[in-house]
Amino acid sequence: MARGRLIEAENPGETARIELACADDDAQGQTLTVFWDYEINRRILEDEGWTDLASKGYRARGRGTNGRGSRVTTATTGTGLVEYLERKQLIRWGPFDASPCAQATLDDLDVELMETFVGTARAVRRFPIPERTPPEQLLEHLNLRNEGRLTNAAILLFGRAPQRFIISSEIRCAHFHGNEVAKPIPSYQVYKGTVFELVDQASAEYRAGF
Repeated sequence: MARGRLIEAENPGETARIELACADDDAQGQTLTVFWDYEINRRILEDEGWTDLASKGYRARGRGTNGRGSRVTTATTGTGLVEYLERKQLIRWGPFDASPCAQATLDDLDVELMETFVGTARAVRRFPIPERTPPEQLLEHLNLRNEGRLTNAAILLFGRAPQRFIISSEIRCAHFHGNEVAKPIPSYQVYKGTVFELVDQASAEYRAGF
């Protein structure tokens, strides 16, 4: 949330590092050190800021200063930063698989793989979607879109190159002789691909170990 703050001190020679004191009733006097250039929605208050402070009992000795010569500022210390990170998709609140996959389009999906999935699902699970169903309809049926955008799950299941978008989507298998974990590792494999390919590759590696 945005709070009104008084500048307590500036640090010349450093990159816009300033010390602020909160002017809001619920946290009055609490101090905070910020790098001003990196604050979200920052601004210097003019006359309207002093009107608000006067209602809280502050008295100014001159326009733009308080009794200690400090300017009145507002700095975003919480909500603004969270909203910014959400817009950049650097943090998320919902499930990872249901979140939109940044920059992914229908061209990034393997249509043949989607057709194979439908055929197999119909044969094994009586999947209700008919073969040759357009990719858009399959995605809607499987809830693989979020506000019209492909989800992470869509890319993990049917992407041509899932690791291009989700680099951590891989399985690492290490095979050791006996009960001792030691290097060099006799067999170490890193598998990439869709979720289906990861399961198949890891299962094959597991069976080969026995």
